[in-house]
Amino acid sequence: IELIIAFYGPLMEDRFDDAEPYVREAVDICRSQLAPDHPKTLNALGNLAALYQDMSNYQAAEPVYRETVELQRRVNGEMHKETATTTNNLASLLRRVGKREEAVGLFANAADVYRHVLGDDHYWVSIALNNQAATLVELERYGEAEPLVQESLRIRRLHKAADWQIADAEIWLAACLADRGERDEAESILLRELAVLEKHDVQSRAVRDASLGASARLFRS
Repeated sequence: IELIIAFYGPLMEDRFDDAEPYVREAVDICRSQLAPDHPKTLNALGNLAALYQDMSNYQAAEPVYRETVELQRRVNGEMHKETATTTNNLASLLRRVGKREEAVGLFANAADVYRHVLGDDHYWVSIALNNQAATLVELERYGEAEPLVQESLRIRRLHKAADWQIADAEIWLAACLADRGERDEAESILLRELAVLEKHDVQSRAVRDASLGASARLFRS
């Protein structure tokens, strides 16, 4: 099992089609030789779901993520950081495929678990909160999104996060400000933070593209 994991790990970085049979084999071996709910099985399932998502095979990724979350809840319990992380990953996938209402609840669940297990100011809390806020903005529920963005920003600044990580949150704050009529301030934030995201193109391409789409809707009129 360890040899398979060591082999397919590098493949997953950029040769997704080559990696897939090895990842599936690792899942099968873990299930048969260890147990369906063994920690290594859960890890292999999570890797398979992530691989499918990287391949843009969302239809295949979703049931694997759901299976992994259910197994982790049974094995680790609801209040476990690994359960929260896979829940956050499932929510990210659902957001991508347009199942945003369900995604909002899962992001909120992940944030609550991170708070309970890791503390209110842990950086992972800010990730789940920002994901939840971004999804609410996409649902045009700006009033619900703004306090979540503000809390995510507070945590990120506390951790002296990189400028692109601050921009990742402030871009959604701009959307909230624009919605309540503060368009000059919103536009100033938007232009500044989009420039930051452009500078970190490789690191934050997905964030930038999502932010552009959401923000463009606000300024179209």
